[in-house]
Amino acid sequence: MRSRLLELAVLSAALAGGARARADDTCPSWTVLALTCENGTCDRLLGENAATCPGDCVDGQTHVKPYYNLAVSCPDTTIFHPATIQDAQSEMRRSVARGKHVRVNGTVHTASKAVCVEDGNIISTRDLTRILGIETYKGQETVSVEAGAHIWDILEYLHARGKALGYNVPGYGDISIGGFVAVGGHGSNAAGSSTVSSLVVSIDKMGPRGRIRTYDAEDTSPDRWRAVRGDLGMLGMTVRLRLRIRDQFHVRQRILTFTDADLFRPGGMKAIADQCEYMFATYFNSVGRMDVTCGRETTDPVTADDARMTLFTPDLPDAFKKLAVPVLQQSACDAEAARRWERLLYGFRQTHPWIEWTAPDGTPQAGKEAVGYAHRMIEITFRGISQRKISNLDWEVAIPESEIDAALAYVKSRLQERSLYNPDIGVVMRADRANNDTLLASAAAGSGVPAGERMYHVEFPIYWPYAFSAEQLAAYQAPYAEIVLHLIADHRARPHLGKNRSDIFSNAVTLTANADRRALFQPFIDQVDPSGVFANDFLRQAGYSWPGESRARPLPAAPP
Repeated sequence: MRSRLLELAVLSAALAGGARARADDTCPSWTVLALTCENGTCDRLLGENAATCPGDCVDGQTHVKPYYNLAVSCPDTTIFHPATIQDAQSEMRRSVARGKHVRVNGTVHTASKAVCVEDGNIISTRDLTRILGIETYKGQETVSVEAGAHIWDILEYLHARGKALGYNVPGYGDISIGGFVAVGGHGSNAAGSSTVSSLVVSIDKMGPRGRIRTYDAEDTSPDRWRAVRGDLGMLGMTVRLRLRIRDQFHVRQRILTFTDADLFRPGGMKAIADQCEYMFATYFNSVGRMDVTCGRETTDPVTADDARMTLFTPDLPDAFKKLAVPVLQQSACDAEAARRWERLLYGFRQTHPWIEWTAPDGTPQAGKEAVGYAHRMIEITFRGISQRKISNLDWEVAIPESEIDAALAYVKSRLQERSLYNPDIGVVMRADRANNDTLLASAAAGSGVPAGERMYHVEFPIYWPYAFSAEQLAAYQAPYAEIVLHLIADHRARPHLGKNRSDIFSNAVTLTANADRRALFQPFIDQVDPSGVFANDFLRQAGYSWPGESRARPLPAAPP
């Protein structure tokens, strides 16, 4: 403990000289929690408890612990971890027979209270991770997986067999496939759909009685087929999926840099996106620059078998690693400090490009261009990487290309007026196409957005600070809530179902914007779950209803 306290004192001194909030401001720009929380130990002598550091102090056996655990607090509950689908059926029937609500969780990367259950049980897909194999299903080559399988594992499994999923996968691979589909998760593709639902060929859903039904495009009505491929768990527990696959391919990834003049001009974002298939853009307000990781499929040979994109895992010096979370904490209190840290870290990234590979002589290499296998150039896993975990709140909306110029001009004005900076990764932009594959996902066609129009997923990932009062936290987050709601109201934007603060979905602006798509979805709730087994408070407030909801539910019949 003594050596640890000495280390804390040294790091505290390192930050003390930085800019702080004004003298009469009580914002906790320095707190020991920024150095101790998320180390795997509940350090109560250092101020950690279930409220201040849930990642270390909350019991994950009786409490839903989201990946970003400061962002969501759920009631205590019973959490089941079935080892087989048959076990999951038993737990479903048992819970319903006892009059319990049921929510199904995977890796819990969702940032809202959609993951919670009130007066009910959680069924986790943590142990339902089998990759069942490659098969031809109704004329399409697919990979069959259980809902808890991690996307990175699926991609590596396919790679070993010369296959791939394409650009419809996230940048971070340790996410369960069932949850990713449920929230309309996406990758990035400026030339086509990047929503994962576009790859779903069939999906097996378990209803409140424990029966499992297979849905596919041939045997399901078009609207219902859209509904089950992005349902926030309202239409039952996803237990298996078949995903369309293709041959493995190579991606030439380049790092490009654009100025404010390039971006904030008529057609600026479109001209940038037109250069890419895969596009991961990060805009830094402090320097007026946007870096774009821009990939295109190529038949050129790979630079190296391990060529990869490492944007999310920069090789920071040890001093930076120790200071990273305190820097973000300070930046949450002090806009000038945030601006300086953002400039500093942007400069570091320019001299440390995030495309890496190993040379034939075994030496590590990094550069602004390389060719690699598709999945390794667009996705990464944190396994085996020593990286301090933090809580984020990701504010994200999808904006049609016909609105993007005006939307980005508005965003820039808010960033400038409110002095908003993000030292960690800036403002993120990815590409997609409006599609008819879901009803509710952010890139779904409808609500005034035609199928086929390019969409831009614009994201503001902000650090969730420690030791903020409720008033301080509300003030810190207020500019982002204002931006998101304005984009929804004035630029036909749609919030990502797996991101954003819970109240964004219950706001009148959002409820008005998505009313037509919710109206198409509601009849399927009425058919599948009239008594509200899969309901929770978040979903009720987001405009969905279960008029027959009752605590008393009869014991369901055993599945055939």
